[in-house]
Amino acid sequence: MFILKKKQVYELARSRKTYDLVLFLGVFYHLRYPLLALDIISRKVRRLLVFQALTLPGEDVFHMEPDYDLDDRSMLTEPGWPKMSFVEKCFARDPTNWWVPNHSCIEALMRASGFTILSRPGKEIYICRPAASPRPYEALWIEEYLSAIGMKNRNFSRLVKENV
Repeated sequence: MFILKKKQVYELARSRKTYDLVLFLGVFYHLRYPLLALDIISRKVRRLLVFQALTLPGEDVFHMEPDYDLDDRSMLTEPGWPKMSFVEKCFARDPTNWWVPNHSCIEALMRASGFTILSRPGKEIYICRPAASPRPYEALWIEEYLSAIGMKNRNFSRLVKENV
């Protein structure tokens, strides 16, 4: 059975439902809290996410080391470093265009939120599936996530099982 639903992405956090296919097209750059949205979606996708977003020019990907010194910031300006431009006022005559990431940033955001990119069938389009491995450093941010979705003060261990 095919059911098409239009919802605010943040509403999904309170739903117990999961979906075989989530179409996330032309939404990302309009969100005030984009990584929170991807964290929520990653808990709702069983099989596939089709993601599309306005991106900065270029396809470079910077290959990162596991860690860097706080005083060594030069790599942040390298081509291919994951970046997301913030639009303070208006872009393309639309005041809700808040973010414009580069390709490398989309890849990094997908990994950080628990997705594996399977393919790129077109410019700015990514086909993803939930990653087999746990989300990076999730134990460090799960309480922040639960607080953001209004579930922090409930039974923490039960919520972690339901939302992870």
